[in-house]
Amino acid sequence: MQFTILGKEYDISEKKITISHYLLQYLPIEICNLINLEILNLSNNLLSNIPVEIKQLINLKILNLSLNKFNYFPNNVCNLINLQTLYISSNEISILPKEISNLINLKKLYLTNNQISNIDNILNLINLEYLNLSYNKLKSLPNDISKLINLETLNLENNQLKIIQIDLCNLINLKKIYLANNQISNIENLLNLTNLEYLNLSYNKLKSVPNDICKLIKLEKLYISNNKIKHLPIKFCELINLQTLDITNNILSNLPNQINNLINLEYLYLQNNFLCKLPNNILKIKDILFLNETSYDINNMDIQNEIIIFNQLNNKINNLPINTKQIWLKKNNIFQYDIKIPFGCEILYF
Repeated sequence: MQFTILGKEYDISEKKITISHYLLQYLPIEICNLINLEILNLSNNLLSNIPVEIKQLINLKILNLSLNKFNYFPNNVCNLINLQTLYISSNEISILPKEISNLINLKKLYLTNNQISNIDNILNLINLEYLNLSYNKLKSLPNDISKLINLETLNLENNQLKIIQIDLCNLINLKKIYLANNQISNIENLLNLTNLEYLNLSYNKLKSVPNDICKLIKLEKLYISNNKIKHLPIKFCELINLQTLDITNNILSNLPNQINNLINLEYLYLQNNFLCKLPNNILKIKDILFLNETSYDINNMDIQNEIIIFNQLNNKINNLPINTKQIWLKKNNIFQYDIKIPFGCEILYF
């Protein structure tokens, strides 16, 4: 059986249709006759409503309604009980209806760039594995978010969150949390997130590294740049699986000597702090350790320092510590002064 939709012929056996950038204001009702459809992409149109007939698409697994004109969540979508992935980002949705809990098989939900301030009605979607609520109006999280026991990725970037004290203990499958660009000054109850591998808390209002972070033993990537962090606690150096640490644009004045315990660290970003030296044993972390620091004054360096890193040299250099093993430069101007380079010292550029 054939159906004509927007001048194109489709067979009833069709499993995937993309009707994007058509300036559609209404969904062609004929689409709802394609009962074998599994993937429907209606993004980048002018849709503001979905007809009740969409419930006929009983096999639909992926629906993309992003970049349309929805100012409320289309309730008729909630009848698609076999839906597994829903994209409805970049609309003007402010309220999630109770009916959304009917989507019991939903695994991925993309709600980024809307006007959402409350997510209570999605807490029964216990099969969710991926939830993206970035660029919304969230000021707090519901205590019952721990009901989402299968969640693996939670993206809450660019909201208005301040303090996270909710119980996350049941989210034992969570691997990635995105919390950048909020107003967070404290975060607690992370201890049971034993499978967490990625945490981004950049661009917040943290004054110290939350204690619970130091116990996330599987953590591989940690981004805490652009806060007001003064120091790294010694316990922090127990994160032995950490591979990437970004702590740029804070107010660090030193690093703990125990940082060499981070034996798997490969990328360490430190620029725009108040560091005047690095621990002597930092070279023991890895044969190749990527650093990017810009605030050193060579004439105030510790004589035992082994790495010296510059973005640019504004002060005259009188001497280099004899133990210097590496000099990192962004601008090739170290040789404008008469300097004796220590024997065996390596010059690297970044």
